[in-house]
Amino acid sequence: MYRHMSKDAALQSNITKKMLAASLKKLMSEKPLHAITVKEITEKCGLHRQTFYYHFEDVHDLVRWMYEEDAFDLLMRSEEVFCWQDKILQLFGYISANREMCVCTLNSLSRETLKDFFSADLERVVRDVVLTYGRDLPRSEGYVEYLTHFYTVAFAGIVESWILGEIDLTPEMIVAYMEKTVKDQLNGAVMRYEKGRETDSGQGEGEQMIADNPLGEKPADYSDAKISVSFTVGDQQSAKEIVKGLGFAGEITEIKNGFVVLIAAQQIPEIVRALDKENIAVYGIVPQI
Repeated sequence: MYRHMSKDAALQSNITKKMLAASLKKLMSEKPLHAITVKEITEKCGLHRQTFYYHFEDVHDLVRWMYEEDAFDLLMRSEEVFCWQDKILQLFGYISANREMCVCTLNSLSRETLKDFFSADLERVVRDVVLTYGRDLPRSEGYVEYLTHFYTVAFAGIVESWILGEIDLTPEMIVAYMEKTVKDQLNGAVMRYEKGRETDSGQGEGEQMIADNPLGEKPADYSDAKISVSFTVGDQQSAKEIVKGLGFAGEITEIKNGFVVLIAAQQIPEIVRALDKENIAVYGIVPQI
């Protein structure tokens, strides 16, 4: 009897939470999050303020629960999808269906809540992608974790820019670019690994070095990353001025079709958005090696 009542109470509690969440979503399409009060949320769904505080500490607590609940539902649907591209498109589908809410969240103090939501979902998919396209690399757990984190941070920044309308690409185009970026980098890593294995053939110490360092070269400083940028200017000095004007002091190197700028990995989303605003296309993001 007690167990039955407990289940009923849990069910009723979840229904109440969803009513409050639905009310908040409607309000988020009308005003910024910081301007929404508990009174407005409860009045919109016909509940009392005391009911709200029984379930949540404040509005931000409700926001966190709302995204956790949506993330769980999205994960359950993702488990039924075997193609990683479709899993990413599923995430974009959720964002499209809740764009006003997502924009409101990104423009509020709960910015990190939304980033945590889609970063966690992205990370699961990105790890599978890294393991798939890097299957011929030695399975150094540290390297796999680094690449997973690297691409998750980069792609989360792209998703954030897409939500805010800062890049004019369809979800299908973004997924295609994501696939190309990962495949190109990992294919290059496989080639370097194979070359290093041939060079160190028969040398136990050399083989161990390659096992420890999948790139087949000296250990990389993973605090930095290379971003390949195609510029609409003709000389390196102009490229330096553009990057410096955007607030980045990274080293500029000229390559075919453009330039490479070396910056800290965590700056990737920021510089991608900044360059996009200047109509400067980013055509490659690869780890520094």
